[in-house]
Amino acid sequence: MPSDDAPVVGEQMNGKWKKTVNVNDPMMPVAWTWQRPVGAKGRVFTSTIGGAKASGSDFANEAMRRMLVNACYWTLGLENAIPPKADVTPVTVPHPFKRGVRVGP
Repeated sequence: MPSDDAPVVGEQMNGKWKKTVNVNDPMMPVAWTWQRPVGAKGRVFTSTIGGAKASGSDFANEAMRRMLVNACYWTLGLENAIPPKADVTPVTVPHPFKRGVRVGP
């Protein structure tokens, strides 16, 4: 969706089930976290966004990339080290695993 799209409201026809459904019932999270309560320590971050469709990719959105970078810090227990504005510029090297290719300056 483009960032200037209006929110989806009301009901829409679901073609698969041939019935009208409330598009916001139930509301679904786009990201959530979990911490292991006992035993071995562990943190999990998961998200339902991140599609790589050529046009309108979720990764084209700076805020979404920032959320994923911040989530990496959090899962490693480094939430106190999250920079206020981490560099989330996409890596655009065509073959990052090709011998001799370096990312960055």
